[in-house]
Amino acid sequence: MPSDALDPVPEVTAPPPAPPPRRGGLVVGVLLLAVLAGAGGLLLGPYRAVLDRLLGVAPPVDGGPAPVGIDLAAPPAFVNLESFTVNLREDEGRRYVQLVLSLRFERAEDTKAVAVVMPEIRHRINLLIAGKLPSQISAPADRERLALEIAREANLALNYPAELDAQGDLQTPGPVRAVRFNSFLIQ
Repeated sequence: MPSDALDPVPEVTAPPPAPPPRRGGLVVGVLLLAVLAGAGGLLLGPYRAVLDRLLGVAPPVDGGPAPVGIDLAAPPAFVNLESFTVNLREDEGRRYVQLVLSLRFERAEDTKAVAVVMPEIRHRINLLIAGKLPSQISAPADRERLALEIAREANLALNYPAELDAQGDLQTPGPVRAVRFNSFLIQ
């Protein structure tokens, strides 16, 4: 008889029972999540229209503002201008700006007139930029203001006269709706 058959079988002990689940942590977690969601709603309130558009949520029925977006049936059109290299005013030293920009139009048919008056548009933009100091176009807000001024000059070149708005600011209604900088470098 083999000796292995007579060896005693080792005892198997059961692991200790698991402690009962704690419900207190779950309640605190749910309350914390609710508080964070409420705070996030307050902070994101001004951006709700943007979030609704991104998430595909329907606009409010109560007559609130409709979501803003691009009409894919009639998308905006852009005209890319050749790059500009313009010497800036020398009050702050000899500096120049290199930029590439696009003119934004609401409708594609409005872009046809740009080719005819492109030399006039480029001339007006060159004169506008040449009169600027580097400190007048270095901050993002300054560049936004410059974009508005370029749009006004382009609309004037397209023979849309300037008008004063309710605040007394010079506005030029016309087909050029915005200017977008593709590249902006001050050296």
